[in-house]
Amino acid sequence: MLTNVLQKLGQLAESGEISDFEIDASQFSPQEREAAGLLRQALKKHRAAVEHDLIKYRLTNEALGIAHWDMDVINGDPVNPANPFNWSREFRRMLGFSNESDFPNKLSSWSNRLHPEDKERTLHALEAHLTDATGKTPYDLEYRLLTKNGEYRNFRAVGLTLRDDSGVPLHVAGALEDITDSVHQQEMLENILNTVDSYIYVSDLETDEMLFVNRKMMGDYGLEESYKGEKCWKRLQENQRGRCPWHPPPFSTEVKEKVKLYLCPQRPVQDRPRDRMAGRP
Repeated sequence: MLTNVLQKLGQLAESGEISDFEIDASQFSPQEREAAGLLRQALKKHRAAVEHDLIKYRLTNEALGIAHWDMDVINGDPVNPANPFNWSREFRRMLGFSNESDFPNKLSSWSNRLHPEDKERTLHALEAHLTDATGKTPYDLEYRLLTKNGEYRNFRAVGLTLRDDSGVPLHVAGALEDITDSVHQQEMLENILNTVDSYIYVSDLETDEMLFVNRKMMGDYGLEESYKGEKCWKRLQENQRGRCPWHPPPFSTEVKEKVKLYLCPQRPVQDRPRDRMAGRP
């Protein structure tokens, strides 16, 4: 009798339904009944440990403002619309939904809520990540999603893919973070800097990549939005082959602890590249 119970237990463990297993020991011998009792205690302890870990996991995610999702890949086809998705409870709540009935576990639940201006590049980024057998294409971007109450909010999404030895995707998992407040704060700061009658740009302290240039500097230097991500010294300084002498050192512990970004000081008007190209003093 106990052998049959163990076989049934093994089947349930493989199916993932072990938590619903109950043992009826009424027809066991005394020795089997004792063994079944020990097994029942072990199952209860296991269940309690799993529930405890789940509670810690959810509390941590809620505290960090992070929501998870994952997807199984059928037959190695990452763009198969039948691939099963799992949107976590935190993911649904972040968008204002409560359960699977109003936010089903399928790709379109998410993709149909992407902002029209973000949809194409977001889906392309996901596809590029999934179909890159080398695993070197990251999935890390920002986009806007329509919440249940009709408001678009800003999110940052990251994801990783588990692949077999040939690079075929097997499982994908990702996380979503609501960054709406920080985006609004950045927009407010940029609006203030755009009103300053001086040249101001912001670059990454370690990479020298330009992140923001105020309106006055963009106009006088003839810059377009494509400047973002370019090296500041390469785009703004004629014949410059490296970091400007007045720029803080990239790996200075003292500087890095205080500030991550660098605001360039105002340069003399006669140093403007556009003035030199036009032959003006």
